[in-house]
Amino acid sequence: MDSWRAHIRPHPYPQYLDRIAREFSPQWDDASCSLAALRHGLLLGGLTVPEGTLGAIFGRKYPDGIDLSDKPSRDRLRDLGLDPVNLTMPSRQQTPQFLEQLGLEMDRGAFALACIYGGWHWITLGRWQGGRIRVVDSFVEKDWFRAGIYDVDMYSLTPKAFDYWEWENGVLLIRPGYWQKNYEEWLPARDRLLRLAGPSAPMAQRLQEAGQHYLNDDRYSYRRLELFLSDKSRMVADVEDPGRDAISVSTTTADEPEGQVVVVRRLAQSEYGRLGPPELICRLPRLCGWQLG
Repeated sequence: MDSWRAHIRPHPYPQYLDRIAREFSPQWDDASCSLAALRHGLLLGGLTVPEGTLGAIFGRKYPDGIDLSDKPSRDRLRDLGLDPVNLTMPSRQQTPQFLEQLGLEMDRGAFALACIYGGWHWITLGRWQGGRIRVVDSFVEKDWFRAGIYDVDMYSLTPKAFDYWEWENGVLLIRPGYWQKNYEEWLPARDRLLRLAGPSAPMAQRLQEAGQHYLNDDRYSYRRLELFLSDKSRMVADVEDPGRDAISVSTTTADEPEGQVVVVRRLAQSEYGRLGPPELICRLPRLCGWQLG
Protein backbone atom coordinates (compact mmCIF):
# COMPACT_ATOMS: atom_id res chain seq x y z
CA MET A 1 0.00 0.00 0.00
CA ASP A 2 1.22 3.50 -0.83
CA SER A 3 0.01 4.68 2.60
CA TRP A 4 2.39 2.29 4.38
CA ARG A 5 5.31 3.13 2.07
CA ALA A 6 4.79 6.80 2.86
CA HIS A 7 6.15 6.18 6.38
CA ILE A 8 9.56 5.28 4.93
CA ARG A 9 11.79 8.21 4.07
CA PRO A 10 14.46 7.76 1.36
CA HIS A 11 17.70 9.71 1.53
CA PRO A 12 20.09 10.48 -1.35
CA TYR A 13 23.58 9.05 -1.52
CA PRO A 14 26.25 10.23 -0.75
CA GLN A 15 24.93 13.41 0.90
CA TYR A 16 23.34 11.50 3.79
CA LEU A 17 26.02 8.85 4.27
CA ASP A 18 27.24 10.09 7.64
CA ARG A 19 23.70 10.49 8.96
CA ILE A 20 22.62 7.02 7.86
CA ALA A 21 25.77 5.53 9.44
CA ARG A 22 24.79 7.14 12.75
CA GLU A 23 21.24 5.77 12.57
CA PHE A 24 22.34 2.24 13.56
CA SER A 25 21.21 2.01 17.17
CA PRO A 26 20.34 -0.55 19.88
CA GLN A 27 16.87 -2.07 20.13
CA TRP A 28 14.39 -0.51 22.51
CA ASP A 29 13.83 -3.52 24.77
CA ASP A 30 14.35 -7.26 25.01
CA ALA A 31 11.51 -8.06 22.60
CA SER A 32 12.09 -5.49 19.83
CA CYS A 33 15.04 -7.16 18.11
CA SER A 34 13.05 -8.07 14.98
CA LEU A 35 11.94 -4.49 14.35
CA ALA A 36 15.45 -3.17 15.04
CA ALA A 37 16.90 -5.73 12.62
CA LEU A 38 14.42 -4.66 9.94
CA ARG A 39 15.22 -1.00 10.51
CA HIS A 40 18.93 -1.71 10.10
CA GLY A 41 18.20 -3.53 6.86
CA LEU A 42 16.29 -0.49 5.61
CA LEU A 43 19.24 1.74 6.48
CA LEU A 44 21.38 -0.23 4.01
CA GLY A 45 19.18 1.28 1.30
CA GLY A 46 19.32 4.79 2.75
CA LEU A 47 15.78 4.41 4.12
CA THR A 48 14.76 5.61 7.58
CA VAL A 49 11.67 4.90 9.67
CA PRO A 50 11.34 5.16 13.48
CA GLU A 51 11.25 1.86 15.34
CA GLY A 52 8.07 2.97 17.07
CA THR A 53 6.43 3.49 13.69
CA LEU A 54 7.44 -0.02 12.64
CA GLY A 55 5.95 -1.35 15.87
CA ALA A 56 2.62 0.30 15.07
CA ILE A 57 2.68 -0.90 11.45
CA PHE A 58 3.36 -4.51 12.45
CA GLY A 59 0.91 -4.37 15.36
CA ARG A 60 3.36 -5.00 18.15
CA LYS A 61 1.85 -5.14 21.63
CA TYR A 62 4.28 -4.66 24.52
CA PRO A 63 6.00 -6.79 25.73
CA ASP A 64 5.52 -9.24 22.85
CA GLY A 65 7.89 -9.40 19.90
CA ILE A 66 7.18 -9.76 16.19
CA ASP A 67 7.94 -12.82 14.08
CA LEU A 68 8.81 -11.26 10.73
CA SER A 69 8.87 -14.63 8.98
CA ASP A 70 5.17 -15.44 9.47
CA LYS A 71 2.60 -14.68 6.76
CA PRO A 72 0.99 -11.57 8.35
CA SER A 73 4.42 -9.95 8.76
CA ARG A 74 5.51 -10.89 5.24
CA ASP A 75 2.28 -9.34 3.92
CA ARG A 76 3.02 -6.15 5.81
CA LEU A 77 6.57 -6.11 4.43
CA ARG A 78 5.04 -6.25 0.94
CA ASP A 79 2.78 -3.34 1.91
CA LEU A 80 5.97 -1.42 2.68
CA GLY A 81 7.17 -2.13 -0.86
CA LEU A 82 9.62 -4.90 0.01
CA ASP A 83 9.79 -8.44 -1.39
CA PRO A 84 10.33 -10.96 1.46
CA VAL A 85 10.87 -14.70 1.03
CA ASN A 86 11.75 -17.40 3.56
CA LEU A 87 14.88 -19.28 2.49
CA THR A 88 15.82 -22.64 3.98
CA MET A 89 19.19 -24.28 3.39
CA PRO A 90 18.77 -27.62 1.56
CA SER A 91 19.74 -30.64 3.64
CA ARG A 92 22.66 -31.52 1.37
CA GLN A 93 24.03 -27.99 1.20
CA GLN A 94 26.70 -26.60 3.52
CA THR A 95 26.58 -23.20 5.21
CA PRO A 96 29.37 -21.63 3.07
CA GLN A 97 27.51 -22.49 -0.15
CA PHE A 98 24.22 -21.17 1.24
CA LEU A 99 25.85 -17.91 2.34
CA GLU A 100 27.58 -17.61 -1.04
CA GLN A 101 24.20 -17.70 -2.78
CA LEU A 102 22.79 -15.29 -0.21
CA GLY A 103 25.75 -13.01 -0.90
CA LEU A 104 24.82 -12.79 -4.59
CA GLU A 105 21.40 -11.49 -3.54
CA MET A 106 23.03 -8.96 -1.23
CA ASP A 107 25.29 -7.77 -4.04
CA ARG A 108 22.10 -6.83 -5.91
CA GLY A 109 20.74 -4.84 -2.97
CA ALA A 110 18.93 -7.39 -0.80
CA PHE A 111 19.51 -7.98 2.89
CA ALA A 112 18.49 -10.85 5.16
CA LEU A 113 17.20 -11.34 8.68
CA ALA A 114 18.20 -14.40 10.70
CA CYS A 115 16.65 -15.63 13.94
CA ILE A 116 19.44 -17.08 16.07
CA TYR A 117 19.73 -18.84 19.42
CA GLY A 118 17.09 -21.35 18.37
CA GLY A 119 14.58 -18.68 17.35
CA TRP A 120 15.04 -16.19 20.19
CA HIS A 121 16.87 -13.26 18.63
CA TRP A 122 16.80 -11.46 15.25
CA ILE A 123 19.88 -10.03 13.55
CA THR A 124 20.60 -8.39 10.18
CA LEU A 125 22.83 -9.92 7.51
CA GLY A 126 24.17 -7.39 5.07
CA ARG A 127 27.26 -8.62 3.25
CA TRP A 128 29.09 -11.79 2.27
CA GLN A 129 32.73 -11.03 1.59
CA GLY A 130 35.95 -13.02 1.76
CA GLY A 131 34.20 -16.09 3.14
CA ARG A 132 32.63 -14.19 6.06
CA ILE A 133 29.11 -12.95 6.74
CA ARG A 134 28.66 -9.43 8.09
CA VAL A 135 26.16 -9.24 10.97
CA VAL A 136 24.48 -6.28 12.67
CA ASP A 137 23.17 -7.04 16.16
CA SER A 138 20.94 -4.53 17.95
CA PHE A 139 21.24 -6.17 21.39
CA VAL A 140 24.49 -4.65 22.60
CA GLU A 141 24.30 -6.32 26.01
CA LYS A 142 25.29 -9.60 24.36
CA ASP A 143 28.98 -10.42 24.79
CA TRP A 144 29.64 -12.61 21.75
CA PHE A 145 32.53 -11.14 19.74
CA ARG A 146 31.90 -7.66 21.05
CA ALA A 147 34.50 -4.92 20.75
CA GLY A 148 32.21 -2.24 22.16
CA ILE A 149 33.18 0.53 19.74
CA TYR A 150 29.86 1.31 18.07
CA ASP A 151 26.27 1.84 19.21
CA VAL A 152 25.42 -1.60 17.80
CA ASP A 153 27.52 -4.72 17.53
CA MET A 154 28.86 -5.59 14.08
CA TYR A 155 30.55 -8.93 13.50
CA SER A 156 32.43 -10.45 10.60
CA LEU A 157 31.78 -14.16 11.13
CA THR A 158 33.03 -17.29 9.44
CA PRO A 159 30.34 -19.82 8.45
CA LYS A 160 31.46 -21.99 11.37
CA ALA A 161 31.06 -19.14 13.83
CA PHE A 162 27.67 -18.30 12.31
CA ASP A 163 26.55 -21.91 12.74
CA TYR A 164 27.50 -21.71 16.41
CA TRP A 165 24.69 -19.22 17.00
CA GLU A 166 21.97 -21.67 15.87
CA TRP A 167 20.47 -19.77 12.94
CA GLU A 168 18.15 -22.73 12.25
CA ASN A 169 19.36 -23.18 8.66
CA GLY A 170 17.03 -20.51 7.33
CA VAL A 171 16.78 -16.76 6.83
CA LEU A 172 14.20 -14.21 5.75
CA LEU A 173 15.59 -12.77 2.52
CA ILE A 174 14.26 -9.29 1.80
CA ARG A 175 14.68 -8.03 -1.75
CA PRO A 176 14.28 -4.27 -2.33
CA GLY A 177 11.14 -4.50 -4.49
CA TYR A 178 9.71 -0.98 -4.82
CA TRP A 179 12.93 0.43 -3.32
CA GLN A 180 15.30 -1.27 -5.78
CA LYS A 181 16.60 2.04 -7.14
CA ASN A 182 17.41 3.27 -3.62
CA TYR A 183 19.29 0.11 -2.70
CA GLU A 184 21.25 0.17 -5.95
CA GLU A 185 22.18 3.80 -5.28
CA TRP A 186 23.38 2.91 -1.79
CA LEU A 187 25.30 -0.25 -2.70
CA PRO A 188 28.66 1.59 -2.80
CA ALA A 189 28.06 2.65 0.80
CA ARG A 190 27.22 -0.79 2.18
CA ASP A 191 30.73 -1.71 3.21
CA ARG A 192 31.11 1.64 4.92
CA LEU A 193 27.80 1.27 6.77
CA LEU A 194 28.81 -2.21 7.91
CA ARG A 195 32.24 -0.92 9.00
CA LEU A 196 34.00 -2.97 6.32
CA ALA A 197 35.64 -0.20 4.34
CA GLY A 198 36.13 3.50 4.04
CA PRO A 199 38.24 5.76 6.26
CA SER A 200 39.42 3.54 9.07
CA ALA A 201 41.70 4.05 12.01
CA PRO A 202 44.73 1.78 12.44
CA MET A 203 44.19 -1.43 14.33
CA ALA A 204 46.09 -0.15 17.35
CA GLN A 205 43.86 2.91 17.59
CA ARG A 206 40.76 0.72 17.38
CA LEU A 207 42.06 -1.33 20.30
CA GLN A 208 42.65 1.85 22.26
CA GLU A 209 39.13 3.10 21.52
CA ALA A 210 37.64 -0.24 22.56
CA GLY A 211 39.58 -0.25 25.81
CA GLN A 212 38.58 3.31 26.66
CA HIS A 213 34.93 2.56 25.89
CA TYR A 214 34.96 -0.51 28.13
CA LEU A 215 36.80 1.10 31.05
CA ASN A 216 34.57 4.19 30.89
CA ASP A 217 31.37 2.19 31.37
CA ASP A 218 29.78 3.25 34.68
CA ARG A 219 27.18 0.44 34.75
CA TYR A 220 29.45 -2.05 36.47
CA SER A 221 32.80 -2.50 38.15
CA TYR A 222 34.97 -4.39 35.68
CA ARG A 223 37.20 -7.28 36.71
CA ARG A 224 38.68 -8.12 33.33
CA LEU A 225 39.65 -6.27 30.18
CA GLU A 226 39.24 -8.70 27.29
CA LEU A 227 39.75 -7.63 23.68
CA PHE A 228 38.77 -10.09 20.95
CA LEU A 229 40.93 -9.91 17.82
CA SER A 230 39.09 -12.83 16.21
CA ASP A 231 37.11 -15.85 17.33
CA LYS A 232 40.41 -17.54 18.26
CA SER A 233 42.65 -14.67 19.39
CA ARG A 234 42.23 -12.31 22.33
CA MET A 235 44.05 -10.09 24.84
CA VAL A 236 43.19 -10.40 28.54
CA ALA A 237 44.16 -8.45 31.64
CA ASP A 238 42.56 -9.23 35.04
CA VAL A 239 41.88 -6.64 37.73
CA GLU A 240 41.41 -7.32 41.45
CA ASP A 241 40.26 -3.81 42.43
CA PRO A 242 39.19 -1.58 39.50
CA GLY A 243 38.83 1.42 41.79
CA ARG A 244 42.47 1.21 42.83
CA ASP A 245 44.10 -0.73 40.03
CA ALA A 246 42.72 0.80 36.83
CA ILE A 247 44.04 -0.31 33.43
CA SER A 248 44.99 1.89 30.49
CA VAL A 249 45.31 1.00 26.80
CA SER A 250 47.76 3.15 24.83
CA THR A 251 49.49 3.07 21.46
CA THR A 252 52.86 4.26 20.28
CA THR A 253 53.02 7.49 18.34
CA ALA A 254 55.99 6.50 16.23
CA ASP A 255 55.47 5.00 12.79
CA GLU A 256 56.38 1.38 13.47
CA PRO A 257 57.65 -0.33 10.28
CA GLU A 258 56.24 -3.70 11.38
CA GLY A 259 52.95 -2.41 12.73
CA GLN A 260 51.86 -0.34 15.71
CA VAL A 261 52.41 -1.38 19.31
CA VAL A 262 49.59 -1.55 21.87
CA VAL A 263 50.54 -1.31 25.54
CA VAL A 264 48.18 -2.36 28.36
CA ARG A 265 49.38 -1.33 31.82
CA ARG A 266 48.12 -0.77 35.35
CA LEU A 267 47.92 2.88 36.43
CA ALA A 268 48.63 2.33 40.12
CA GLN A 269 51.91 4.01 41.00
CA SER A 270 54.69 2.35 42.90
CA GLU A 271 56.04 3.70 46.19
CA TYR A 272 58.52 5.70 44.11
CA GLY A 273 55.75 7.48 42.18
CA ARG A 274 56.34 5.59 38.95
CA LEU A 275 54.02 3.48 36.88
CA GLY A 276 54.54 -0.24 36.96
CA PRO A 277 55.73 -2.28 33.98
CA PRO A 278 53.33 -2.97 31.10
CA GLU A 279 50.84 -5.79 31.60
CA LEU A 280 50.67 -6.63 27.89
CA ILE A 281 52.66 -5.49 24.88
CA CYS A 282 51.30 -6.44 21.49
CA ARG A 283 52.79 -5.55 18.11
CA LEU A 284 50.03 -5.51 15.54
CA PRO A 285 50.31 -5.91 11.76
CA ARG A 286 48.64 -3.38 9.53
CA LEU A 287 45.07 -4.64 9.73
CA CYS A 288 41.80 -2.85 9.00
CA GLY A 289 39.90 -1.64 12.05
CA TRP A 290 36.82 -3.75 11.27
CA GLN A 291 38.78 -6.89 12.07
CA LEU A 292 38.62 -6.02 15.76
CA GLY A 293 35.91 -8.30 17.09
